Amino acid sequence: MSFIKAFGSLTIKRSFTAKSLHPKRFTSILDSVPTKPRNPWQIFLRENIKGYKERGEKVDLKSVAKIFGDKWRALPDSEKEKYATTYKKEVALHKAKLEEVLSNTTPKQFKTENALRKKYDLELVKDPRQPKRPKNNFLFYLDHLRSTNDPIMSSVDVKTQLSEAAKKYKTLDATEAQIYVEKAKAASEQYNRDMDAYKQQYI
Repeated sequence: MSFIKAFGSLTIKRSFTAKSLHPKRFTSILDSVPTKPRNPWQIFLRENIKGYKERGEKVDLKSVAKIFGDKWRALPDSEKEKYATTYKKEVALHKAKLEEVLSNTTPKQFKTENALRKKYDLELVKDPRQPKRPKNNFLFYLDHLRSTNDPIMSSVDVKTQLSEAAKKYKTLDATEAQIYVEKAKAASEQYNRDMDAYKQQYI
């Protein structure tokens, strides 16, 4: 494991780790996607850790974190801006390449990739073209409340919105509730048709 990857365990955990992006046990469809940096601090660390790596020394990760953490905090904002600019460029490159790869990968390739990822306990890769799961009747009711500017939906607290909407939904008579049941049924049937067509591309 590289020093940078090992150091990552002391900082922020990402949904896609370097390991899951570029697994060594099989050739991934994401092999050409550059690893996304977490923040400008990681860029600074990466550039300054080269001396340790070149000497091949075993270094305590927590000690190194403190050493470079102190140096980072001592940097003037003008110097940090350089790393912030590099960070933005690398994030943009990662995003563009990831979108390019995903858009050019076939459903059959996604299926093969994810079968291997399950085998090695890695996060699955989502095909952006795969049909999205349909809304249920309550979600269609929420759409109605939003479109009619119902006072319930004016609350800043989303949890309160959902709670009050659920109470109101339970008070609907059978005829009113059936409207949203039918919408959910139609959406589910369309989703099943779309998924059947999507799965045909596995062949």
